[in-house]
Amino acid sequence: MRLSMDEVRKQHDGIKKLYEQGLWGATASVVQVLDLFDTIEALQQENQQLQQELNDLKIYSLQMENGKIDMKVTGERAKLFMSALIQFFEQNGGKNFVTTARMVGKDRYEITVRKCGGMTPADKIEALEHEIEQLQEVLKQAREALKNVDVVRCPYCWGKETHSDKCEINKTITEIDKVLGGKDDGKTDI
Repeated sequence: MRLSMDEVRKQHDGIKKLYEQGLWGATASVVQVLDLFDTIEALQQENQQLQQELNDLKIYSLQMENGKIDMKVTGERAKLFMSALIQFFEQNGGKNFVTTARMVGKDRYEITVRKCGGMTPADKIEALEHEIEQLQEVLKQAREALKNVDVVRCPYCWGKETHSDKCEINKTITEIDKVLGGKDDGKTDI
């Protein structure tokens, strides 16, 4: 029977007391000795199992370059870990990359899973910045087209010299100016 560590300590302390008192002859029963051997044997098996599991996960190379970590690992646990990351990517609708973050105490950790050949977060930001620039240009053109609407022909400002504040064209120009970060001065905040 395998003993708990507390039971092993109790037996050890009891046998040690008997030994210190000079009672060498019958210091332990056969059952106690067999239990201790069973415990030692079980602990050795656990140790071998843990060593085998540790040896199963091997890191063959680990390189950090340009803010990226390139790691080559083998073993069943590594395969399970990689499968879990791929499943996480797919279940969260990953097209290029999926990022998740977790707080541990006061520290925040982030993991990004990226499909090889897919856009990196930096690539995605660059593409979105380009799209914003294109949309800003379209808005500028729309603003200019609206400004060129003749007040005389404006359905909201018949007979006035300028577009009124209630004029839908004027309101649209104002909204475009807000999106572009100011009036038509060639500068934008975006």
